[in-house]
Amino acid sequence: MLSRVVPRSLLTHAVATLNVTSQLATVAGPILFWWFYEKLGISIAFGISTGISLLSVALPLLIRASGKPEAVSRQSTWTALKEGTLFVMRHPLLPGIYLLDFGVTIVSFYRQLFPIFARQLYQLGAEGTGFLNSANAIGSIIGTLAVFYAARFSRKGVLVLAATLVYAVFLIAFGLNRSFPLGLVIVGVLGMTDSMTVTMRQAIVQLTTPDQLLGRAASIRTFAAMSANNVGQVEVGMLSAIIGAGQTMLIGGVLSVLFVLIVWRLLPGIRQYRYETQ
Repeated sequence: MLSRVVPRSLLTHAVATLNVTSQLATVAGPILFWWFYEKLGISIAFGISTGISLLSVALPLLIRASGKPEAVSRQSTWTALKEGTLFVMRHPLLPGIYLLDFGVTIVSFYRQLFPIFARQLYQLGAEGTGFLNSANAIGSIIGTLAVFYAARFSRKGVLVLAATLVYAVFLIAFGLNRSFPLGLVIVGVLGMTDSMTVTMRQAIVQLTTPDQLLGRAASIRTFAAMSANNVGQVEVGMLSAIIGAGQTMLIGGVLSVLFVLIVWRLLPGIRQYRYETQ
């Protein structure tokens, strides 16, 4: 739908805008709900939340662009799924993009495990977890905003690889560091670089996929990302319990660096990809 609303030359900016509004809502939503709850009571707080949700449902009706894809022959569900999977597998960029996301996430998933890291790395409790979450969220917003500037660079594949490599290096720093103030900075950079790579990957999918296959390509990306998150949460959590959070992040960072270098070397389509913004 996004590609029908904005010109292709502005797709990267549109994806960044979509992501940053979602991130701002994630940060501001709980704070606003708590304020309404404290000042006006639980019933009014939920009433306001319901009203805003209904407004969010109604606003897309004002979009004038058609959400229908270009005319294609009718297909069975199985045929459509097969066609989408084959398209992704034969695409010069998407297999590497999805593998990069899947491989790095499995060995470096950390967000839901901040309570473990706060306790093991910094000997802190709930307050440490809260600060780590906040630093990561702020970094994510900054990273998404940085994509507006990065959109002018044509070598978007190199940007994805470079941001992922920086992310991996700071994972190593996260595992080695024991200073809480410095840890907040590191976690902020992790959020920033992760957000940049996510936004750029989403933009590349939008820019390189035909309209009639975009939904299927995006679904495969979402499936890969969610699978990696779930597997990564289990893997990182178990490894942290066995060898410690610091060693887990250190190993994850080293493996992520190696994974980026392997993708750079064996899948040249990503580093060679260019898209000139008009």
